[in-house]
Amino acid sequence: MACLIILSDKPRDARWLDSEQSAWLQARLDKEGWRKRPVGQISLWRVLFNKYVLVLSIVLAGSTAVSSGLQIWQPQIIKSYGLTNMQTGLLNSIPFALASVIMVLWGRRSDETGERVWHTSLPLMLTAVSLASALVFDSLFSLIVILSLAVIGIYAGKGPVWALSTDWLSASTAAAGLAQINAISNLAGFGTTYLLGYIKQATGSYPLAVLPLAALSGAGAIAILLIARGQGHGTGLVAGASPAPVRQ
Repeated sequence: MACLIILSDKPRDARWLDSEQSAWLQARLDKEGWRKRPVGQISLWRVLFNKYVLVLSIVLAGSTAVSSGLQIWQPQIIKSYGLTNMQTGLLNSIPFALASVIMVLWGRRSDETGERVWHTSLPLMLTAVSLASALVFDSLFSLIVILSLAVIGIYAGKGPVWALSTDWLSASTAAAGLAQINAISNLAGFGTTYLLGYIKQATGSYPLAVLPLAALSGAGAIAILLIARGQGHGTGLVAGASPAPVRQ
């Protein structure tokens, strides 16, 4: 309720913006409002089954589902090498510490270039390849490297994929589309978490258990490239995206 009363509705009403900033932001909003998007004004049911919305759901699932699975199981995977709780906790923090820095740098690069597709796909590819390589490399050091690369890929792609979602969905479809994308990705995370545990219990192998996570990330990486190419924009600046100005 407080947001409805306190927050301004338009850039010109925002007191924290000077006249130049307000004019730039309003012009940008007007330009984006008129720009043609792949998903225009359609009914709610058509939004739910729209190919762009479904592909974006798969892409985000490749990030969210893997993130959920590793957040729960990663400490157990590390501890399986005979470490103490303290050692496990310290090593478990390394992938997330690296990812917290790289995700900011990667998202900033995506904003500066205006490119979204490759900035979404490449991190998913990194996650898929790194998790699949767990079948080959079997040492504590290689495990930490694999998990670090996987977690970096998970979080680096989150910003670009959400930016891409708003690039592809019109204002009238964004609410329903983004809600479905988020819902499907979270359901996928719920399912893969249990699937990882089931495979581990059945096979006794963590490398085999994380293969579905690798497959889901790989599917998301391929899906976003295919639909972007089919859209006719190649894999460069997607749907008229343009780089945002960066203030020093």
